[in-house]
Amino acid sequence: LAVYITVSFYQSRNLIFRTVGANAELQDMCDLTFFNEALLKLDFQLELSMVVLVLNKGTADVGTEDIVVLSVGTLFVLSWALLGYLAMRFENKVMVIIFLVLWWCEPAYIIYKMVDVAKLLHGKLTGEAALVPAAAIACGIAACLVHSLVLMVTWRVWSNFGKGLKEKVYGQTGTGDRSKVVEEETKT
Repeated sequence: LAVYITVSFYQSRNLIFRTVGANAELQDMCDLTFFNEALLKLDFQLELSMVVLVLNKGTADVGTEDIVVLSVGTLFVLSWALLGYLAMRFENKVMVIIFLVLWWCEPAYIIYKMVDVAKLLHGKLTGEAALVPAAAIACGIAACLVHSLVLMVTWRVWSNFGKGLKEKVYGQTGTGDRSKVVEEETKT
């Protein structure tokens, strides 16, 4: 039922119409930006799952390396997702460049850990003991795919900067002065 409601609401584009009005070009830009935000959230969840799934010795024996990976990995993933959201929200090209430059860090770590887990899986584990490493590899593949999709969609959203979406969605003018937008909206 939830999937049906979500799909029907998305297809109606009701939220986007209420956000930006009847301008078809702004609707497409808004749709792409909202899709990018949803991808960032999904990427964040997958990356956190990956950080937890690749604990070397499980939760019973958490070592120093695992604590460092959990803490630094979680902070990095959170910072990267927040940077991506804020870059889109404020249409800040410098933040987008930093976001894109840091893009490669997560796939590099994921591929490294997938190779590490695959060695463990291939060498020693069988049966039920192999389920968590297999889930880590599946999660890693999904995370790399979603992360690559985030890169492509962010690039497209970046090309829409400065075309009026920020002003229409968030009520910001180029200088960050909201009073002009409020005055224009109350005049009509």
